[in-house]
Amino acid sequence: MSQESNGNPVEKTDVLDAKFVIEMPRWRAGELEALPQFCFAGRSNVGKSSLLNCLAGRKALARTSSTPGRTQALIIFEVLLRRGEQRRRAHFVDLPGYGYAKVPKSVRANWGGMVEGYLKGNGSLRTAILLFDIRHSPTENDLEVLDLLARNRVSAIPVATKADKIGRNQRPRQIKEIAARTQMPPAIIRAFSAQTREGRQELLDDLFELCGE
Repeated sequence: MSQESNGNPVEKTDVLDAKFVIEMPRWRAGELEALPQFCFAGRSNVGKSSLLNCLAGRKALARTSSTPGRTQALIIFEVLLRRGEQRRRAHFVDLPGYGYAKVPKSVRANWGGMVEGYLKGNGSLRTAILLFDIRHSPTENDLEVLDLLARNRVSAIPVATKADKIGRNQRPRQIKEIAARTQMPPAIIRAFSAQTREGRQELLDDLFELCGE
């Protein structure tokens, strides 16, 4: 347990269980139990599957496609979060990766419609976790996804993945670049590493809190 500034212990959040539920080529809300949802979005090869597996504490809950960008479906997982004696269930929704140049135009064109169909009027969705590779500036595709979220009034937690791939002295500059490109405050952009598990605890704590809203 960590300590608050007043000395009182703070329970940490962990994942007791995580399992695959269903793969949906298009969103069908009626097929799912009405649990809080968190969707995960990012361009292909940003480390989304690694982040999901790290959060869940599973090696292969989310599987990486051998052909990036080809998996064009919503992948739904159910997770059981624990903090002390409290338990909260939620759905993690893995959105298809985007921005992979070798994917046919017809497949790329379908991405926005599929995802907007999921986002629009989805009362179970608490927030989106939007992933950026900390080593690179956000692309036009990333900005389009931010706009898509804003149009559908979905908040976003920005996460800078692969933080272990650069030195700590490089991080502030890279995070400032992401912030400037996306017009987000640098302070809200989280550094994350699936290899070292940096950022995992903080993100799980946030999701647990959001489950209760």
